[in-house]
Amino acid sequence: MRCEIKTETIIILVSHISCLCINFIKEMNHLKYSFLLAFSFCNITTFFAQNDLSLTLFLSSASQQKNVQIANQNLEFQSGQDAELPWIQELEFRTETNDFILKQQEYTVRVSPNTKRQRNAQMAFYQATTELSKMERELVLKNALFLRYEWLVEWMKIEQSLEQKTILKVIYNDKLVVLKRSMGDLNFKVKDLVKAEEDLLELDSKVRILTDKKARLLSTFQYLTGANNQLALDKKTLITTTQILDKIEFRTLDSTNSLALNRKQKRIEILDKKAEIEWSEIYNPIRYAQIKGGGNADDFREFVSIGLGVKLPLKGDKKMNLNELNLEKFEESGEYILLKEKLEYKQQQLIERLNQLILQQEYLAQQIKNSQATFLLNKLLETDDSNPLDILDLKEIIVKKEQNLEQFDLHILQLYVEWLAISNKMMERPFRNHLVNEPSFF
Repeated sequence: MRCEIKTETIIILVSHISCLCINFIKEMNHLKYSFLLAFSFCNITTFFAQNDLSLTLFLSSASQQKNVQIANQNLEFQSGQDAELPWIQELEFRTETNDFILKQQEYTVRVSPNTKRQRNAQMAFYQATTELSKMERELVLKNALFLRYEWLVEWMKIEQSLEQKTILKVIYNDKLVVLKRSMGDLNFKVKDLVKAEEDLLELDSKVRILTDKKARLLSTFQYLTGANNQLALDKKTLITTTQILDKIEFRTLDSTNSLALNRKQKRIEILDKKAEIEWSEIYNPIRYAQIKGGGNADDFREFVSIGLGVKLPLKGDKKMNLNELNLEKFEESGEYILLKEKLEYKQQQLIERLNQLILQQEYLAQQIKNSQATFLLNKLLETDDSNPLDILDLKEIIVKKEQNLEQFDLHILQLYVEWLAISNKMMERPFRNHLVNEPSFF
């Protein structure tokens, strides 16, 4: 049995204990100990408040999402039901009188039975619907997990962009300082100063937008986890692009593992089970069996009679139901084919996009390697009379190229998350954090 205690509960408990201890020590006139205890309590609460969640713990919170819990409750309720069809469908008691003479009262007991085929059909239908509920629960859990994976990638993108813009801001500020100092020089151009200020203002505007997005993401994080903690992200533990490519291997993905396709297939199977229930009722030959007794008969053979109702296996009123089930099955089968084609196309597109990203990344890396910007920058730094603006311009060029190269890693990571969802690797048991380079299960 696992016991979970929330951080807020521990803080409240420590707070109450500390307050009691402080009041007691004050009454004993030991004020210096009360201040010491109060200071210790502040340190304890600060520790818990700063106890951020890891990536794995954040992903594991998917099982606590409200709609996942509701799906679990629905499945638990359905699994606990008694779905076995009884042998007797109806038990009927009848009585008739003739001129209200009690001695001539007649009594009838009528039984409508269920056949073994009907019982088997009902049990098969129940098992199929229970399996469908399990798939529905798995899909809800998968969506909750995918939501968290997407959130993590978006958070990393914003963190990366803010770090990159912080580096560029230092360069832009240095440009402004250099230009303002050279306002009296013959080579000074006002448009250079104006452009530098505009670049800095534009960068600040982008930083504010990213900061707002980060705040909204943090709010979503706290909503998903139900806590006021933040994410503890250690970039050194993240999966590398090389590891991602080794996992995907550019092969055609197996769509048979798709939960969405399996759910659609299970719905078609349930329609077959419903049709079997209808057919089992049609081919139940015994409509009823009855025993009738009473009346004004002295002979026992005339006093008791046995009756049996037999029906022919005709569709009758079941014909409309069977036609509707066949039509619904035809529609579901068509949707299954379309969904399968859509998933296969999406899988192929994902592989192609991944290939293109890798080629673009390799091309940009080769460009940076062959660029003369780094060589020129080193030469200018060695020269005493070099122009500071030229140095800053080269730094800006180099930094922007390196930042563009870094962004490819996160784009590949995003496609990797989509691959985890399409291939259903995300739902393999035991659950694991697929964004770290070392196995981390939850």
